[in-house]
Amino acid sequence: MFGYVVPGLDRAAASVEAWLRTSTEGGSDQPTFDEIDLLVWADMAGLADAIVDVDLRFTTSAAVLTDWSAFLASRPRPWSPTIREIMSGALDAQDMTNVEDRLRPMVERGEVPRRIQSFAYLTAVKAA
Repeated sequence: MFGYVVPGLDRAAASVEAWLRTSTEGGSDQPTFDEIDLLVWADMAGLADAIVDVDLRFTTSAAVLTDWSAFLASRPRPWSPTIREIMSGALDAQDMTNVEDRLRPMVERGEVPRRIQSFAYLTAVKAA
């Protein structure tokens, strides 16, 4: 959950994922596009020999928040709601308590979360 491996929170994690899926569809400021879109846009722009390379990796965050309030005020991605807003929207009171009881000690101990990072690199030639 939020990059942390927290046993016993499967239901809460599923609720968070479902909430994020439904809350970011249509009307969101968060851009949603993939590597295919990049290739199509390059073609539409008149670029030739376009290549998209995708780099996916697990990483550990360099800056780890150890203050629970700061963690709750942080955002998993630039356009996403804060973790507090996500939890408030996705979880009932019991799940909120369970998440805090299990996740807060991990955050305050400075355990390093794992994140999936993805990068897409577009190279192309400007048509003459």
